[in-house]
Amino acid sequence: ATYLNRENSQMALSVLCQSKYSKSFTRNLPKDMKVAHKYGTAATDNKYLSETGIVYYSDTPYLLVVMTKGNDYNKQSDLISKISDMVFADFTAN
Repeated sequence: ATYLNRENSQMALSVLCQSKYSKSFTRNLPKDMKVAHKYGTAATDNKYLSETGIVYYSDTPYLLVVMTKGNDYNKQSDLISKISDMVFADFTAN
């Protein structure tokens, strides 16, 4: 809430929590897990797929940002999902 006032910051997070995109970052997270996230794509000579978000895990929310470059959005989405799974597994183990 340093760029926006608290009310507008909460509104922005609320909108990001309504994202329906579930092909990568949130693919295997528990369905009831609150996540504020956004993905983006770009294509030039390569395809870029990136996703960032806040996972509200218990009393320890964490921020995850994954950026990929390749030539197959499906493979890149799978990679982001695997990274998200590994991070979540680490948080739940500790």
